Amino acid sequence: MSRISKWVTESALDEIMTVAWTGYIDVTIEPAEPSQVRNPDERTVTATVTLSGAWRGAVMLICAEALAIEIASTLYKLDPADVTQADLSDITGELCNIVAGHMRALIPENTELGLPVVVDGTDYWARIPRGAITMRRGYRISGYPVGLAVMETEAREGSDAGRAG
Repeated sequence: MSRISKWVTESALDEIMTVAWTGYIDVTIEPAEPSQVRNPDERTVTATVTLSGAWRGAVMLICAEALAIEIASTLYKLDPADVTQADLSDITGELCNIVAGHMRALIPENTELGLPVVVDGTDYWARIPRGAITMRRGYRISGYPVGLAVMETEAREGSDAGRAG
């Protein structure tokens, strides 16, 4: 059993995703198989936020670029053709940050959020060094595939990793 599962359950992640996405924009969110989230032939956007302190790990949000464009164009009141890569990074990074922040609130000890890191393109892999996926969830948001992964990382020997304060 992973350490994070003491505090964060899959149903809690589902609720966090619903609050994060529907709090921003009028979308429908439904559960889906995590394996159906990413098609290597289609452009996707992946945002990652690390957490460090009492618990060390990361939250990774993967969505179709078309969904990110739709959300950015609605929130920023832009024509979809005018949405920039910076807009895509901002919106997916912020959504991942909201999910990570809600998750952090469930961890009873001092844990801090890192800044979002966003990559996009086709047929790429985003990895967290020494990270192991402990929870993976899949969703369909307004018909588009979206994935959420929670990874725990191992602290290096002799480091102060995992220490609160």
